[in-house]
Amino acid sequence: MLRTAITLIGAAALLLMMFYTVLNVIVRATVGTPLPAAIELTTRWWMIPLVFAGWILAHHVREHIIVDFVVDGAGSRVRTAMAVINGLLLILFLALIAYAGLLGAMENQARSEYGIDTGWPVWLTRYVIPAFAVIFIGYLLHDAVRWLARRRHAQKQTGPEAQETGVGHDS
Repeated sequence: MLRTAITLIGAAALLLMMFYTVLNVIVRATVGTPLPAAIELTTRWWMIPLVFAGWILAHHVREHIIVDFVVDGAGSRVRTAMAVINGLLLILFLALIAYAGLLGAMENQARSEYGIDTGWPVWLTRYVIPAFAVIFIGYLLHDAVRWLARRRHAQKQTGPEAQETGVGHDS
């Protein structure tokens, strides 16, 4: 369900951005002036959910960048350690994005900043950045809990003699 919602959000943002950009090019070519707020809508309203949706989906389907020869050559314990370190670093990075984004949003709101072309409050979209970062952190923590549960279940299935040799463990 979460994957579907994130996919729909990202797809909607992409379609809106593509439609408005193509329309902007057509209007600019025929009339000679751009559509209002093309840059503002793209950068402040549609790009943010598109980037976070793509980032979360790439993590969900395990399509993030890895160095194959390092990961493939590593043993089960090393791969597990790398996955834990990667997860912790990602959570730390997202926490920094959420914190800095929240400070920036509060600053924009305190200054009552509005978009030049749309007249819409800039701070509304600034709160989306920390919100998406917190949602992603929640997803990562949920994913970690599910991974631990699968690991415990696998250890119960294999028994103590298999645990000593490492047989039956997932990485």
